[in-house]
Amino acid sequence: MLKVDDYQPGTAEAALAEFVLLWKQRKWADLEKKCQITWAQLYPDGQAASLLKLQLGGYRLLDAHLGETSSITAVTKDIPVTIDYKAGKNVAHRTLLARVICESAPFTPDVNGQFGVNPTSLYREA
Repeated sequence: MLKVDDYQPGTAEAALAEFVLLWKQRKWADLEKKCQITWAQLYPDGQAASLLKLQLGGYRLLDAHLGETSSITAVTKDIPVTIDYKAGKNVAHRTLLARVICESAPFTPDVNGQFGVNPTSLYREA
């Protein structure tokens, strides 16, 4: 399983590793805090955590690892994340393409901001 300590703090990879670990632990309210700022502010008052549970709760993560990061811009990174998850009595595998964006406020890309995962991007397969 991923270890956040394997990645430099403040990087897109560290943000995605934290996101995936919280996903595995099914800590939806904490997971919300690791999302892209713009995405999270669209769903106030706990709605984001509820939506994350709805979107990602069907996956019982067993293992995950990150692939090679592609820099789209200085503040936008695409990172493949391969997940192993329980599907009924079987184990399934998928490689998703996570978009991780650095912002200082909603709709404010900023290299000095914080990276957050756009959960909608996880619908993309790598």
